[in-house]
Amino acid sequence: CYPVIMYVSESGSDYTGDGTQVNPYRNINHALSLAVNGDTICVLPGHYDEFIHISNLDLVITSEYIFTSDFSSVENTILNGAPEDAVIHMWDCPNIQIIGFSIENGVHAIKCENSSPLIRNNILLNTHGDGVQAVGGSSPTITNNLIFNTAQSGIIFEASDGVFINNTVVNCGTNPPDENPISAIECRD
Repeated sequence: CYPVIMYVSESGSDYTGDGTQVNPYRNINHALSLAVNGDTICVLPGHYDEFIHISNLDLVITSEYIFTSDFSSVENTILNGAPEDAVIHMWDCPNIQIIGFSIENGVHAIKCENSSPLIRNNILLNTHGDGVQAVGGSSPTITNNLIFNTAQSGIIFEASDGVFINNTVVNCGTNPPDENPISAIECRD
């Protein structure tokens, strides 16, 4: 198979859609179930209430921002979670890219396990835990993101490392799990 660009839209259909720009899928997870390494999933502006689980894939998940550099695509392509899980949870993904979303309301906006994603040009906000949690040998590159209003750390590396370039992290650690203060960026063994 050759890599393809699959489109997802609020007005799309997982039943009659074919993933093209004129006939997109409705759900990101549906597009992921059909994706192969090298594919790009382009999520069109809208509000998506999904927990996105990604395992053993190397691909790009992006808003239209990657094609237009228009920041309104970031603001208007919203991935919304709930207190039960990370909005995006990936494991064993050595070369995945998450680009151009507003990601909000999960335990974490993004959780990486044994993965090395590129996380760029996103807004990560209003989480019940961390903005980005990297665990289990992960090595994310986190660049040009705005991370704010997280209950715990903006970014935490646990038994992991990573690269952190040109991010803005504000108002994080608003509800730490104990009496210990929390940093905007935290590293633990």
